[in-house]
Amino acid sequence: MKPEATHSLHQSLQSISYRIIVIILGGILLTAAVLKGIDLQQFALQIRQYGILPDSAGLNHGAAWFMVVVEAVIGAALLVNWRPKLMLAAFVALMLLFIAALVWAIVQGGIADCGCFGPAAQRSPQEALVEDVVLLLIAAAALRLRPEGIYFRKPLKTWAVAAVCLLAMSLPLTVGERITDPKAAALEEGKSGSGMVLESLSGERVDMTTGTFFLALMSTDCAHCRESVPLLNEIVAEIDDAISICGVTANEQAEVDRFIEDNFAFYPVLNVEAERFTSLMSDAPLPQFLLIRDGQILSRWQGEVPQMRALMELAVKAQGA
Repeated sequence: MKPEATHSLHQSLQSISYRIIVIILGGILLTAAVLKGIDLQQFALQIRQYGILPDSAGLNHGAAWFMVVVEAVIGAALLVNWRPKLMLAAFVALMLLFIAALVWAIVQGGIADCGCFGPAAQRSPQEALVEDVVLLLIAAAALRLRPEGIYFRKPLKTWAVAAVCLLAMSLPLTVGERITDPKAAALEEGKSGSGMVLESLSGERVDMTTGTFFLALMSTDCAHCRESVPLLNEIVAEIDDAISICGVTANEQAEVDRFIEDNFAFYPVLNVEAERFTSLMSDAPLPQFLLIRDGQILSRWQGEVPQMRALMELAVKAQGA
């Protein structure tokens, strides 16, 4: 084969490889944007769990909306090959941002779901970190494979990206739900009573509208949650007849069973839907501990299990009231 033909074949393969890569990257990002946009409230709650932004429901809602639009625009631009060099660089910057946030989540602990695809796919920060590093390397390879030809800025491409941008901005308004403060929502549910009935994914129910309950909000991959198990076991041994104690998590049942077996937890652990779990949380990392009496949250502790004496005093005081 002549050198010119070999060079031409090499360029063709390089160009095809590049287009396949950017289409995959664009498709992943656009899919993530759509899944987050159709349930913006849940995505905003997932952002709040990281604790990076100030404690403001409106601010986290705005950040969630902004991320949906950015991901949609970059994803659409890669799909139609609009300003490819700029969009690939933006993709790399986005992955670096995600990686930094995931490293923060892993160091802080207490985050069960990375929120990368909203509520549609639950993955731990460790799993998401590996995936984002792989995507970052693929995007870097695409930058090297990108042919150095002239890319004509066809008006149709620009209009396509602009249309996706407008759709992404309107998606939360058309199908998303209005953001609410998770702590306020939990308290409001407690006042009404009906919202304080927990149901696990396997159908097990805990009715907290009557009686005193102590909940441990946790994640199976949280080191601090594992460290709290012996103290919770002591509370169970001493006051389980006066206060019903259970763990609550958004992890899968298999992970819950493994957590109970590995850490010798003497109390039940319910796995509930992610949205229900976050409605009980405040904005601090896990674990969190809630004392509930007749459907109302009386007290909340973050990070450390409360002393047994303080817990009993609050329970007795609530019962007398």
